[in-house]
Amino acid sequence: MLVIPIQSSQNEFDIFVVLEDLNIERIKAYDPAELRVGALPPIWQRLKVKTITLLYATKEEVEDLKATNDEKALTSVLSHLSRGFQYRPDKGDYDGPYRKGRI
Repeated sequence: MLVIPIQSSQNEFDIFVVLEDLNIERIKAYDPAELRVGALPPIWQRLKVKTITLLYATKEEVEDLKATNDEKALTSVLSHLSRGFQYRPDKGDYDGPYRKGRI
């Protein structure tokens, strides 16, 4: 599992969590993946988390991520990993503030 924080504003940052095959297999075995924000370096702890995005990557894509050496290239690889993103408000997708669900 790779964790990539990217500052999105003066006070906020986004976290991209990249899961690999082994991570998915462990989750399928009910072994949860965990991200402790408090374990991030202090610079990130001073900022507010805006969005957490979970992504999947093959071994080759992980190598591309690790070889990335600038923000533009990183953004390109992350965009590639999210290429299948589907927003479906007709199916209940909701990007507004969290609200209490109906029971």
